[in-house]
Amino acid sequence: MAFQGHRKGQKSTRRRPWKAIVQTFENTLSTRVFHSANQVATFPRKIVTMPKPQHIETRDRYLVFSAVTTRWKDNDVYGHVNNAVYNAWMDTAVTQFFREHWPGLPNTASIPVAVETCFTFHRSVTHPTDLETGFRVERIGNSSVRCGVGVFIQGETKAAAWGHMIHVWVEKESARAIPIPQEVRRGLELALMK
Repeated sequence: MAFQGHRKGQKSTRRRPWKAIVQTFENTLSTRVFHSANQVATFPRKIVTMPKPQHIETRDRYLVFSAVTTRWKDNDVYGHVNNAVYNAWMDTAVTQFFREHWPGLPNTASIPVAVETCFTFHRSVTHPTDLETGFRVERIGNSSVRCGVGVFIQGETKAAAWGHMIHVWVEKESARAIPIPQEVRRGLELALMK
């Protein structure tokens, strides 16, 4: 079934079949998706580039540092630490900071719940490598906080990767958002990058 186009300014009333939507453009990479034994769709994908040098995070932009131990199982089939491990390191750095300023966590009436995570990778890391996570608070709201974490090879000033997590404080029983507890807010303000 061939796709029948429409004139400029007119809306098409027909759904486009896969073959008409899917095209391979010059200078793109393609990802193949198998819908069934008979159908193969190829989707164009942008070529990914590394961050520009002026956008690479540096050690001086973080306030609290912790040592990180890599493990043999952190390496994936490609020979470097898998990206899911970076998220675990970030979560550990953020949770550790929260627990220092809210010692009873998680056995408290309110808890922080992650609502967003993001990571940017600059260079790969393999096991064994001595690493550190750098921690900072980027923004404090009424019930939410955005914390940044950088992953550094010990002795290097440029981050191998960096990211952020946004947490919202909620009442444990009702799961309703509440203001950040004052004890925690005071601790967060100490690590706030200005």
